[in-house]
Amino acid sequence: MFGSEEHFILSVGFAFSGGLLLSVQDSAIAEEVEPVTQPDTCLGSDSTSNILSSASDTISSLSLPSDYRSVSLGGMDDVSPETQDQSDGTASAGAFGNMMFIDFPMIGLNKNSAHALFVRATYLVCHRLISSWKTDLNVSLAALELLAGLARIHIRETDALECKRAVKWLCDYIVYQCSRPPPAHSKDLHSTIVAAFQCAAVWLVAHPYLLEDKECLTTVLEVVELGISGSKSQRKPGEPIRMKDEKELKPASMRVRDAAEALLTIILEQVGYFPSPCGAESLWSLLDEVALLRHCNSWPGGDHLSREMAVDRFRYFVVENSTVLALLEEPLGNDQDPQPTVTVLIRGPFGRHAWTMQLRHLPRHKSGTKYHAPNPGRPVPMADVGVSHDVKHRYFPENVDRIPQCKVDRSIPSMESLLMDPNVAAEHAHLSQLVEQQTALETAAGQQRCKETDGPFPECTPPPACHEFQTARLFLSHFGFLSLDAASGNVGSRLTALNTSLDGFCHDLEVLDNMSSRTCDTVHVFYVRAGQKTAEEILSNVQSESTVSPHFLEFLQSLGWSVNVFQHPGWTGHISTSWKVTQPTSEQARAPSN
Repeated sequence: MFGSEEHFILSVGFAFSGGLLLSVQDSAIAEEVEPVTQPDTCLGSDSTSNILSSASDTISSLSLPSDYRSVSLGGMDDVSPETQDQSDGTASAGAFGNMMFIDFPMIGLNKNSAHALFVRATYLVCHRLISSWKTDLNVSLAALELLAGLARIHIRETDALECKRAVKWLCDYIVYQCSRPPPAHSKDLHSTIVAAFQCAAVWLVAHPYLLEDKECLTTVLEVVELGISGSKSQRKPGEPIRMKDEKELKPASMRVRDAAEALLTIILEQVGYFPSPCGAESLWSLLDEVALLRHCNSWPGGDHLSREMAVDRFRYFVVENSTVLALLEEPLGNDQDPQPTVTVLIRGPFGRHAWTMQLRHLPRHKSGTKYHAPNPGRPVPMADVGVSHDVKHRYFPENVDRIPQCKVDRSIPSMESLLMDPNVAAEHAHLSQLVEQQTALETAAGQQRCKETDGPFPECTPPPACHEFQTARLFLSHFGFLSLDAASGNVGSRLTALNTSLDGFCHDLEVLDNMSSRTCDTVHVFYVRAGQKTAEEILSNVQSESTVSPHFLEFLQSLGWSVNVFQHPGWTGHISTSWKVTQPTSEQARAPSN
């Protein structure tokens, strides 16, 4: 039946992993529906009450070879380091034979609960993944798929330490696979690394509290750095940290780098924020230029608003040839605080996201305090009068007079000796006359100015606050996209401005928005009666529930649930109505529901 003995063992392993996942799911659902606690058993009956003992009977009934049947599947003996070293070099069959050995302490844990089954299964798979399965790529893929399924199971008493250990072992698995010698790198190896990154993303989304732990966050970010750049900033503890510009960008492959970037994006955008306000069906924002412009204070209203009209109000830039920024320098209608506002639509590899930012002089918690007085007024005069000191200023220190002069000091003539010359005295008198005339003119001008001014002088007031800002320029400069060196042409800019007046710009934006960041499948199910051959007859069967069999309706309900196409935020089966909230026309409103 199977091509070889190895394929047979591999198929049994896949069946076992699927059965283990279903066992944990059924146990968790059973406790949710009927919370009944099973009586705990003594530690001596571990061999008979082993949660995985059913696998032994199943494998024995499949007529395995004698050397595989001789391996104990129900033991709970400790795994020594020697056993681990021996298991690392064995084939998949040997690894599968030893996969039931587990050394996780079960003290104080009810072994008949879903929590205990979850802990045992997670530890079992993670332990074998980093010990004996890491060299078998096919078994590793099955183990990673099983771990991803275990992460999605809702357990009432989730063990945070066990979840943290699972993420740590996944990161260790990625580090080991990336550090293998170049001859060992292949497409299959990179597929396991990508699957490990995806499995880690599932664990972090399902358990967002793990990133609150500093050690877990550091481990995950180091692995992300390893996947993107090909090396860590600090290879070993104690070594100096290498900055990004000091490292060579050499990832294991482009697929591995994309998987690491995807994990980083999920950490920054989805962990702790899933599902989004748009629902779990859509991972990005449903707001576009038209929806944002309808909420602006400057929009006069009306239903007619085309995409071309909305695009003209935005400014578009491309950052590093990978991200499109659309900037709107107008506040939205729900703005309670009149602050300079910029709204950003970010279109990147992982969807479209909308952000609104306000430029503030003070933090938000200090915005209620006034940082300047509108009318400070004059200071109150003081009653006491200061003491006037008659000080004769000197051009030289006092000790200069006590120093005897030399011939060099006498070489500089005094002012009195210069005035003895008639020509110099005439020039000095003329200069003194000009100074007196200028003083008289300035005094007369000041008196004339005082006479022309009605009333007292105005009080000193601070300048009014500025309300006109180039918020887009401030936003780009704050994030380092604009600089004086880039404006002068000395440094290449990472920012490229787009011309929105070009033909086809709006169409290209629409095509970009219609690209999903995750795979969506469409299945068409038709109800065909006996004797029906034309398409019109087959399609007319779904016009009413009375024209189809009740069993067919029951079958459809087992596949999923019905949704309103015009309110569903995810994939609807057609690009024109997917990932958006549209208003149905009168004809569509009268059409039967989907």
